[in-house]
Amino acid sequence: MSQNIVPKDEFRDHIGTVNLDGKRNWIYPIKPKGKYYNARNLLTVFYLIVLFGIPFIKMDGHPFILFNVLERKFILFGQIFWPQDFIIFALAMITLVIFISLFTVAFGRIFCGWICPQTVFMELVFRKIEYWFEGDAMKQKKLTKSNWNTNKILRRGGKNVIFWIISFIIANVFLAYIISMDEVLKLVQEPIGANVGSLVSLMIFATIFFFVFAWFREQVCIMVCPYGRLQGVLLDKDSIVVAYDHKRGEDRAILRKKEERTAGDCIDCKQCVQVCPTGIDIRNGTQLECVNCTACIDVCDNIMDKVGFDKGLIRYAYLLLGLISTLFGKGLLLIIPSQILSMAIGVLILLGLVGNHFFKSKLSKFQPLVKTRNYLIKQKNAFIFGVGNGLIPCGLVYTALGLAMLYQNTGSSMLFMLGFGLGTFPATMAIQFAGTKLNLKKFLKPQLSKVIIAFMAIIFIIRGLNLGIPYLSPKMVSEKGKTELNCCEQ
Repeated sequence: MSQNIVPKDEFRDHIGTVNLDGKRNWIYPIKPKGKYYNARNLLTVFYLIVLFGIPFIKMDGHPFILFNVLERKFILFGQIFWPQDFIIFALAMITLVIFISLFTVAFGRIFCGWICPQTVFMELVFRKIEYWFEGDAMKQKKLTKSNWNTNKILRRGGKNVIFWIISFIIANVFLAYIISMDEVLKLVQEPIGANVGSLVSLMIFATIFFFVFAWFREQVCIMVCPYGRLQGVLLDKDSIVVAYDHKRGEDRAILRKKEERTAGDCIDCKQCVQVCPTGIDIRNGTQLECVNCTACIDVCDNIMDKVGFDKGLIRYAYLLLGLISTLFGKGLLLIIPSQILSMAIGVLILLGLVGNHFFKSKLSKFQPLVKTRNYLIKQKNAFIFGVGNGLIPCGLVYTALGLAMLYQNTGSSMLFMLGFGLGTFPATMAIQFAGTKLNLKKFLKPQLSKVIIAFMAIIFIIRGLNLGIPYLSPKMVSEKGKTELNCCEQ
């Protein structure tokens, strides 16, 4: 047995970056390809624009964000905080810890794989440069084993020079978050002799960044970062994780041509292991080293496509609200047929609009209701007040949740809620921006949102009438817990 291979039943007693001799097991992941990798690339572009752009943004003459520990001056969104305001930071930190705990319980390590600076820079910046200089995993291994020659010196040397330059740029950006970009630019323009101490400190930080991304790498996530260690107590059976479908995949066996397949869908190609940046086998279940980067999902889906099997042997559920809506909708369908549920949702939305109008026009002088409403406003309980008035935002969220509940496919429901969220965010941001620049009352009628919601309610009702109209009111044949949908029959 190779010294780098951990026995199958003992994988939880070892970490992927250390072999059985206790030596460093250098990871050479193959280059991932697929929809998740493409999505992460797009997110990385946005992420880097925000990260490098924020130091240049000012609000009321102050940096948008500043953490000047030296002068004990902190600025968040243009608002200055001094040491006497630290009670606010204490409350914010407590809130952050609670948020992280709840977020992890629901979404697992999505933060680690998609947003964490260590993962973003390592896998989507430095790793790409490494592929460009040294090639894919096999070429990197071959280069490592080869003797030092001109080719190896140029490739390794060029890569490390670029690594250090990028690390130096990152150090300057982080410095801008501490002393402001104006001060950084001022230091750059002044003679080196006037700021030797600052330059030396900056080079030390740049070298630390270089060490992390050139040598320490994935060990930051495994050995240093405490977030991964928390997974064992924060994750439960309902948390969202990257998971291998053991029931569908086992017993795994190599695919052979002209042979009737009696084993599971896993063809034991080990591509999911070779693509993993932390060197684990996802088929062994949730592990400390897994950062939910989704590389194994992409490579497995590609293999399933090639051999003619269904995708999703390794899957990633990534929108809890849509998932809850689907499961809730499926639960209702055990009792209520789908078409009745659709019409009921439409009627409830219309009743909500009528009730809201009735409250404003008829009950505005009813003192108990007025006092309750004013109390909620004074308490600034935005959630309760918003739910009570259906203004999160303007009742459209409830309409979207109703639509998500009608999906029979969990993935479709989650994608619908994701699309709704992605569409709502830029729309509300645009309205916010336009509201500060334009007099929207000249362009928008106050009742427009009610008209849209009423229109959606009518769509719900029409959908449940089984009129046989493709897509709008498809023919549905329902039994308890089962619905057959014929949306495209001619």
